[in-house]
Formats: sequence, structure tokens, C-alpha cells
Amino acid sequence: MKIATGKKRRILIALDEVEGRKKIMGLLAHFNFDLYYAVDGLHALKSLRSERFQLAIIGCKLPIISGMKLAEIYHEENPSLPIIFINDCINVNYARLSKLMNAKAFITEPYEGNKLIYSVKKSLDLESLKAI
Repeated sequence: MKIATGKKRRILIALDEVEGRKKIMGLLAHFNFDLYYAVDGLHALKSLRSERFQLAIIGCKLPIISGMKLAEIYHEENPSLPIIFINDCINVNYARLSKLMNAKAFITEPYEGNKLIYSVKKSLDLESLKAI
């Protein structure tokens, strides 16, 4: 589902927790992105297959298809898509698996907004992010 309209990069935010999704979308809404969201892994997989995204921010514990399984499935189809994982706790297994899927970042909650913005910037190879 599309939430905010920007002019350039398309980002899929796949998180089932409303507050977490709102936080990320609020942080990124001031930048030049088209933001989309999915509330479960199946919805996210369908979105990834039907739309072209430059970045996916994925919660590790999505319902229906977990975020880790989603990334594993989609990584085989499109290994070049940058992924940032969000998890509610430090989990060594998730962190290790995220490396295998070439994740650009693994962020644990709670996190500071600047850390997410830096990870997005780095994942998209942007020199800077300017608010619109």
C-alpha cells in the first residue's frame, strides 16, 4: 500500500507493528522517497515481485512469511536489492543470516532515527539526504 509520494527512490517498509512502521515512515517522509508498506511477509513478497523498489526495510518476525524467509526467497530472485533488517532484540542467528543475504544493515529496537537515516543513505549509496 502506498503511503507517501516522493519523486525518486521507492522503499518498501515491511513491518507488522503499527508503531514501528509509523516511526520509520515518519522519519523518511521528509525525504525524496516513495514509501510503501506491507503488514506481513506474503503481502511484502507480492509487492516486491510486482513493483520495483530500490530498498526494502524488513522486520525479522513478520507474520505469514517471516522477514528472514521473505528476504531469503526474494534474494534468490533479486540479489541486488538492498535490505535493512529491523528486529526487536539482538539475535545472533538473524544477524548471521542477514549477512548471508547481503543485508546493508541489521538494526535492533529501540534505535535512534539518525541510525536508520544513515543506514538508508548508505544502502542507497547517497552522499546526503536532504529534507524536502
